[in-house]
Amino acid sequence: MPGLFDVGKSALQSYRQQLAVTGQNIANINTDGYKRREAALEEISGSQGGITSISNQAGLGVRVQEIRRAFDAYVIDRSRSASANFEASDALLNKLSELEDIILPQDSNLGIFIGHFFNSLQEVAASPGDISPRVVAIETGKSLAESFKQTSSVVSQLQDGVFKQTEQSVSAANVLLKELTQINAALMSSGQTGSAANSLLDTRDRVIDEISKFVEITTELDSRGAASLRLGNSGNGPLVVDNERVIPLSVAQNFDGLQFSLYSEGNYAPTSQVINGSLKGLSDSYTLIKKTYSDIDEMAFAFATQVNQQHKLGLDLNNESGKDLFSSGGFTITQNPTNITNISAEAIITDLAAVSPKPISIVYDKEANLWRAFDENKLPISSGKNSLLFSGFEVKVSGNASNGDEFYVSPSAGYSKNLEFIVTKPESIAAASRKMIYADNANSSTADITAKKIQSDYNINIPKISDVLTNSLSAISASEFYKAGAIGYVPKNASAIELVSLEQQPQIKFSLTDAQLRNASTLSFSTATPNNKTYQFNIGYSNVFQGETGNWIDSSQIAKYLNQGILTTTPDSDGISVAASLSSAGNLTLGGALTSSGTATFTDARTISISSTGNDTSRSFTIIGTDANGNAQTEQVKGTNASTNFSTKLFKTVTSVTSDGSSGGNVSVGVLGIRLSDLGGYASGNSGNLSLALSEGTLSATPPQIVSSGSAVTGSILSRSSASNIQVFTKEGRHIAG
Repeated sequence: MPGLFDVGKSALQSYRQQLAVTGQNIANINTDGYKRREAALEEISGSQGGITSISNQAGLGVRVQEIRRAFDAYVIDRSRSASANFEASDALLNKLSELEDIILPQDSNLGIFIGHFFNSLQEVAASPGDISPRVVAIETGKSLAESFKQTSSVVSQLQDGVFKQTEQSVSAANVLLKELTQINAALMSSGQTGSAANSLLDTRDRVIDEISKFVEITTELDSRGAASLRLGNSGNGPLVVDNERVIPLSVAQNFDGLQFSLYSEGNYAPTSQVINGSLKGLSDSYTLIKKTYSDIDEMAFAFATQVNQQHKLGLDLNNESGKDLFSSGGFTITQNPTNITNISAEAIITDLAAVSPKPISIVYDKEANLWRAFDENKLPISSGKNSLLFSGFEVKVSGNASNGDEFYVSPSAGYSKNLEFIVTKPESIAAASRKMIYADNANSSTADITAKKIQSDYNINIPKISDVLTNSLSAISASEFYKAGAIGYVPKNASAIELVSLEQQPQIKFSLTDAQLRNASTLSFSTATPNNKTYQFNIGYSNVFQGETGNWIDSSQIAKYLNQGILTTTPDSDGISVAASLSSAGNLTLGGALTSSGTATFTDARTISISSTGNDTSRSFTIIGTDANGNAQTEQVKGTNASTNFSTKLFKTVTSVTSDGSSGGNVSVGVLGIRLSDLGGYASGNSGNLSLALSEGTLSATPPQIVSSGSAVTGSILSRSSASNIQVFTKEGRHIAG
């Protein structure tokens, strides 16, 4: 039986420890990351009773059971989410403020310089024979050009600075991720009971708090307190910390902005789950600054072009036609970095005044053997085999392209940074009109007469041809007419025109609700010719963004990835030759599921894939077979290091695959999934409307379907129809073509 003093002693010791915990809390009130502690007390029970005695009900006193941290996972997660939102907004606001200071300084912005320039031209118009206003106009023109160059330069520097800051932030975030894995390792070695030191748990939470300032994450804690982190706020994003393993972030510039990726097992996997935090704010600000830089170039291009065009309508003091006031070097053509062939393109400018400053992308469609051009909204605007015509210029492409190869045409790229005012002589400013009316000096009245240029009226009651037809040979952008008759007139100043009547291509159309679009998983349709076959394309969101959780919000997204060949039918990586190692040079055994009697034969010509589990970078594999037309063809494909490489040619049959030496591991041969372009197809979409068109063949009567959430959505079929006859007449009715 315990004594009274023993019980009192246990109480004094327990409450002394509890007071020590309170003192610790007070002492660390301003310590970063410190979580409040509390001492949990428990009774020290008496001895248990036996056969001849009962237990001691009085007990032995009190003791401190454990010292707990004040920790609420829900509150902390909400706090981190709010912190990530704030950091994203704060980073964006800071960069927007810097951009605003550059674009809109109080006394020296572009608008003020443009105003000064036009005011100086007004002074020249008021006194056309006076040299002084002309000298002022030249100086204000030079100042305006310099203002464009300075603004462009500072915005470009800001854009570069944002990217460097993003790289630094990514590096800092990766350091914190690595530090968290070290903390996890310490927690995992703290014992099987999971009772880790509170200071270590505080450090863990502080590091996670710092990470959440860079990027929004969700946290999962195991029984020992080790943390796993996922990007995003859904809890299903890609892992960046998995206990003691870190998956580092990286960032790169692309044509649209910044692309974040995760580096794992030797590969960079793009991710769209950087949705908050300072990295998101920096990414958004980079995109906006890049767009602003492009807008400045477009404004400089449009301003210089229109001013030059107007100046050429006048006469200078030497009675000569006006020349260009401004000059610049712009108009760039760049290749997509993913192009794998040796191709080139050049632009031939025919009328600079007619050129639009908006960017254009040109993509090669191998099945149709056409280059297709799209505007910045991904709408088709032109097409051609080796030459594409645009308003004011022509693009010529040379070289043997692969399907999906792409060029970017930027008529105004770099225009502002290279802008120059090139008139140096005051008398060269053309301030006089070509046609003037003079009053006779003998006139005795005060009457005035004015003259203005008018367009001749030909009494044409049909629209201009450019208002009816698009400048493209693409079937997608072709116009459709429901009755015969005149459709438009050709302006008299047109030097050449090419009119094409196309047969109606077979089309498939779907109309999806928002819910059906979000959860769309597969798209299937059947062809009758040239092959009677059903094709099923995997169009789920996860087929593009693997490992991420998200949904389609517009059918144009599905159309984009179908056209790019990212959304395909299901591939078969060992359908030609199953995985096997080679001890020396020789043939691989063609015995996969897609072969028969040692030959692989496909309904449609396919891209061949060769996968290696070891290092086969020094090996070459020779594929022998036939093309889509049955002609014999051969291609050599370089081996890879634990990866997959693909043929650039399409094979209808494969009769042998040969290695030039022993393999570093197992090698398998299969086929890539069928792309829509392999079938001569093209997709377009808007909101919930998705359309597919085939350049060849016909569709079967089997209804096309999109599967969404396990339910089928049936589409409609538009069959092929013949082309119409085109006739061209003069306005007097004389037949001249067709």
